Amino acid sequence: RTSIRFELDQPQYVGLRVYDLGGRLVRVLETGRWTDSGRHEIPRDGRDGAGRSLASGVYLLALSVAGETQLQKVSLIK
Repeated sequence: RTSIRFELDQPQYVGLRVYDLGGRLVRVLETGRWTDSGRHEIPRDGRDGAGRSLASGVYLLALSVAGETQLQKVSLIK
């Protein structure tokens, strides 16, 4: 279990998705929800969208804010 942290300087629509390295969507954590400015933390439990436990490996986090998307590699180690 971990958390994904980010900070917004003004209120924005935020989307957060997890992909495997093949580009397949694993889970949607936020779907364009209006989010206030400030620091935010979204819990991540290592499961896919159907609730199944994910395998150890490298995944991509895609954080979308104000029409721009930032990607970051993350490792899941069990």
